[in-house]
Amino acid sequence: MRNAAVAFANDWDEAGRRAASIFGLAAPPLLNAVNTAKLSVDIKSVAQQHKTPAEQLVPLITELCQRVGAGTMAARIKTARATKT
Repeated sequence: MRNAAVAFANDWDEAGRRAASIFGLAAPPLLNAVNTAKLSVDIKSVAQQHKTPAEQLVPLITELCQRVGAGTMAARIKTARATKT
């Protein structure tokens, strides 16, 4: 059981590092249900703030790629489209 607790703690620490680097959020240090739910809500809130700008990328990047002759299947367009799913 101790190994599982250490593994969960390591996963929580990694989730905290990722939440900080990607979303600018600090995860609570203690792993429990309340803190996990709070971090989840906070991440969803930050992601929601960036949803509209991310959706606006597809037509902007598509237009830019067409202007420079990169084609409509360029990697940047694929990445922008992937943010919509």
